[in-house]
Amino acid sequence: MVTWRATRLIGLLSVLVVGGCTRACNAPEELQPRGLAVGSPSDGTIALVVTPELRAARWQESIKDDTSVAELGEPLIENSRRMLEGMFRTVRVVPSASPIPGVSFYVMPTMHYIAHADAAWAFGDQIFIMKLEWRVINDSGETVFIDNIVGEARGITGNIFTYQGDTRRVLLRLVDDTFAKSRESLAPVLKGG
Repeated sequence: MVTWRATRLIGLLSVLVVGGCTRACNAPEELQPRGLAVGSPSDGTIALVVTPELRAARWQESIKDDTSVAELGEPLIENSRRMLEGMFRTVRVVPSASPIPGVSFYVMPTMHYIAHADAAWAFGDQIFIMKLEWRVINDSGETVFIDNIVGEARGITGNIFTYQGDTRRVLLRLVDDTFAKSRESLAPVLKGG
């Protein structure tokens, strides 16, 4: 005969084991890294080149019948703009690097990939890694700088009740890490140019 305690223990173990595999993640609407505006912006105009590929950037993962999706295009565009506004007073968002009078640099971000590794159970860590390429083109149309930034964040996977919130927090840390590294890489090139 199975006792009441044994039944509760089996129920608890099944929630812990199965909970780490259930996925229901919506994209965070406010992927805003902290601390982008460091120092005072320089006078001058810079252009942020937004390609259709950047606008369509997303993370999507399907396991069995569960699908997790995070639309990353608009948050990447907005954070790129904010980062550049921390360096220059005027940032124009443009669809290509076609010459515009008064623009000194064209900055073109490209998301190459975003990868996700999930833990096998609820108390393990999930890891996100994103590779973002930054290409800087001068007013003569020459590429003067290319760098690939790899951002990484990890955090608890969570269970069926906390997975969505836990994943949002890890994605926010991923954006923080990626844009902090991006600013560090781009600032000397753009401010020194």
